[in-house]
Amino acid sequence: MLASMQPRWRDPRRSVRAEARSPAPVPPHAGPRRTQAWSSLLVLALTLILAAGCETHPGADWKAPSAASTNQPMEIMGQTATAPPQGAELMPAIIGPPPDPSLEDLIYRIGPYDELKIDVFGVPELSTEAQVNLQGLVALPLLGPVNINGLTPEEAQAEITRQLASRYLRDPRVTVMVKNSASLNVTITGAVNSQGVHPIKGRTTLTDILAQAGGVNKLGKKGQVVLYRGEGPPGQVATTGPAVDTRMQAYVIDYQAILDGKMRDPLVVGDDRVYVPESGLALFFSPLANIVQTFVMPYRPGF
Repeated sequence: MLASMQPRWRDPRRSVRAEARSPAPVPPHAGPRRTQAWSSLLVLALTLILAAGCETHPGADWKAPSAASTNQPMEIMGQTATAPPQGAELMPAIIGPPPDPSLEDLIYRIGPYDELKIDVFGVPELSTEAQVNLQGLVALPLLGPVNINGLTPEEAQAEITRQLASRYLRDPRVTVMVKNSASLNVTITGAVNSQGVHPIKGRTTLTDILAQAGGVNKLGKKGQVVLYRGEGPPGQVATTGPAVDTRMQAYVIDYQAILDGKMRDPLVVGDDRVYVPESGLALFFSPLANIVQTFVMPYRPGF
């Protein structure tokens, strides 16, 4: 009886093992808090994935590099393009045809080296044929050099008439006709059957002017024809030198797509230069600001 009333001895090790096996008490609202923590981690992971995806150029599996990163290739117009080599003399180019000129752009304006026929009615001594010089001046009897650079033939008539009326004649009647235009020409080089300078006759498209050059030869890269267009004031020749002239804009045109009816056939304008490469045009992308941009070699006469 006394023995049964005595407290039982408990092994402390067994108590520790039992506590280890039993689950820890769950505080109130522990389940929702744990769910919120997992949700926050999931949102953070998705944010990081989307941020990484924004740094990748659409349609490519490479990450847009910084200026200090190594060159990585990409695909442009079916050709591998890389970052421009350091120190390379290149100019930016637009992929696609240039915009068609406006009606104002199609109005002919006299420029250097144009050959003019100037008639003064009833005064054959003052009628002449002359060439406009590089400064846009034409030498006329009595008047001497007259600046008609950038004027239309009608505006040139009015200017010559004004000067004659103010100094020599009463009510002169003058006509100005362009016999040979130096600016209504397109220079075509590269892989064509007839390189050289070809005249523009009315509304002339890229296909028309290449046909005048005998078409693209067998070695020509029809998918990457380059059209160089000056963007300076009328009569001013756009050239390129050691520092690339920003007035010359290059367009890389898929001429094969034009032939297939998949692309607009652009109009050419005076002083355009067309170059047909023989073997793949060198295309490069700009590593700055994550912007893909195409670069081509600057225009060089005779290349």
